[in-house]
Amino acid sequence: MKIFSKSKGILFFYAFDILLLIIFAVSFIPFAKNRRVVVNSAVLNPKYISDISKIVIEIPEMEKVNTVTLNKSGRIWTGIDSKTNTVWPCDETSVNNLLAVVSKTVKMYKKSDKKESWETLGVDESNARKISFITNDGNIVSALYYGVEDGILKRISVRSREQTIVYDTENSVATYLTSEASFWADPFIYPEALTDLSRAQSQEFLRRGQIIKFEPETDRKPDYVYTKIFENEADITLSFFNNGNNTYSVLTKMNPSPFVKEEEEYALSKINYSFSVSSWTFDKLLEN
Repeated sequence: MKIFSKSKGILFFYAFDILLLIIFAVSFIPFAKNRRVVVNSAVLNPKYISDISKIVIEIPEMEKVNTVTLNKSGRIWTGIDSKTNTVWPCDETSVNNLLAVVSKTVKMYKKSDKKESWETLGVDESNARKISFITNDGNIVSALYYGVEDGILKRISVRSREQTIVYDTENSVATYLTSEASFWADPFIYPEALTDLSRAQSQEFLRRGQIIKFEPETDRKPDYVYTKIFENEADITLSFFNNGNNTYSVLTKMNPSPFVKEEEEYALSKINYSFSVSSWTFDKLLEN
């Protein structure tokens, strides 16, 4: 048997240690290369919040794009959608929640800096769900393209109009990526923007039904017409049409309070939406 001298043994162990260090260093290089770039940022600069007067949401569905446009006039938000093409009062809480989500600083993980990846990640022009934020002077301060979602990590791909880079970020915005008028519209039969009632006071008048496109025949008369006058001297007239299936279709006509600003009066006067309610909601309304 061959026996190493003490000095040769020490050299052997040093050489072995150096070899291990080299192997470790080489194996670590790919991990260092692939480590994801992380930035802390908001997709909408909070300094613009008070200046935003229009939000446009574009959602591709069945080879076409459905759009919701939210407009601010004074303190009032109204909306119009491409499905019903009617104007309705917005749920201010939903609008404010959206603005809070997109202006919050979050961790954003760089996913790709190649335009070729846009389609795969769902952030290209054809597939992305898009939200644009526009100020009073017509300046688009942020246009965001949202793509594929990771349900496990609860993240979503996003890019801005100005950049090629695609990021992964928390998907709390996903709730608001919808073109459904019923999601964005004021949820009450008597809209808060018209009545000046608090949310607590309005709760017993929940609409529950959907915003609909309803155009009755010219010779069809409503089954019931109801007018309500509020403390601020605004009023609303609701025309109910019985659908025969325990639901009613309702046409609305509003007269704003004489105390609102001119721009708010104009916005409220343009509201012309229709909605559905159940027979139960109709009966409860008559009780009040």
